[in-house]
Amino acid sequence: MTEGLVVALFLAASGEQPDLTATALARLRARVAVDLIEAGALAGRYQVPPVGLGGLAGDELHLFPDGTYVYCEWADVEPLTVHDKGQWRSSGGLLALTSDADITWDPGAERQYIVVRRTSQQGEALLIGVQRHLRILEQVEDMNDDQLLWLSLSRSGMYKDLRVAARTKAKLMREAWRPESFRGAR
Repeated sequence: MTEGLVVALFLAASGEQPDLTATALARLRARVAVDLIEAGALAGRYQVPPVGLGGLAGDELHLFPDGTYVYCEWADVEPLTVHDKGQWRSSGGLLALTSDADITWDPGAERQYIVVRRTSQQGEALLIGVQRHLRILEQVEDMNDDQLLWLSLSRSGMYKDLRVAARTKAKLMREAWRPESFRGAR
């Protein structure tokens, strides 16, 4: 039994409510070896499927250094489309997204992610959705690193230059913002 799981079980048995990060980390560590990333430079592009593994559909989450984000999806039958945008914040290994007021539909993105890396991969950053993705991960038999990559958003690039980040966000909003696609949705 992992140390995180023992702590979460102890807190639950004592009547105390364990925080969301500790609980999610314990659930994740029961399946695969990961380390929590508590702070640091999270601004960057995260995506599924991982770089180089292809696929007929995918997700992208851009966390910009100014505290804003843009979440996009694409598929063989859908061009890159902004599904959500808003503000992000990170604290204690948990990333939280809050949609802008003009997102009047269900964006399909998780609202909270635990930020981890595989213990074997220094410098890696994976975002695992606390609500849906973690539940799916727990149902996978014989979890391995490759399956973890398919169930998380993995960082494929960092936004170190504020001008590059601003140009990327402007391009996404110019070319992939299609709110008319969601009319009648919700």
